[in-house]
Amino acid sequence: MDKKGEFMLNKKKIIIMLVLAVLLIAVFFLFIYEKRCFDNTCFEERIVKCRRTSFINDKLDMVLQYNIIGVKGGKCKVNVKVLEVKKGANDIAVLKGKTMTCLTSLGVISYPEEDISKCSGELKENIQDLIINRMYVYVLESMGKINEELGKVI
Repeated sequence: MDKKGEFMLNKKKIIIMLVLAVLLIAVFFLFIYEKRCFDNTCFEERIVKCRRTSFINDKLDMVLQYNIIGVKGGKCKVNVKVLEVKKGANDIAVLKGKTMTCLTSLGVISYPEEDISKCSGELKENIQDLIINRMYVYVLESMGKINEELGKVI
């Protein structure tokens, strides 16, 4: 093979390698890269646009981890995980480590746990169980007051 043929072959190899490198970089940024937010402002900017993001929200009663996955069916898909339960009744401790997936509206600043009707998963089920149990206890504790009030009406 002459020198011109070798040069052309090497040039093709270099072009192929550059194209593969660009494709790998594009795949990384489109499907793998996830920006980390360290404050609510950053997270709110990212959830409005539904950009892949990881954020740990250190609230008063618990620590939540949000992972914005991306757009799915015209909604923003976000995974929520309870990392720590700081305070509250003992029954809340069962939420630690549980996750749920939520679909929030695009273009709106919202935290996924604000409307759990748009969520699914073990965390949502446990929250609903806690609410039902607390309502049941409240009704039982209030039965005397309810009977007393009914007696006044009748």
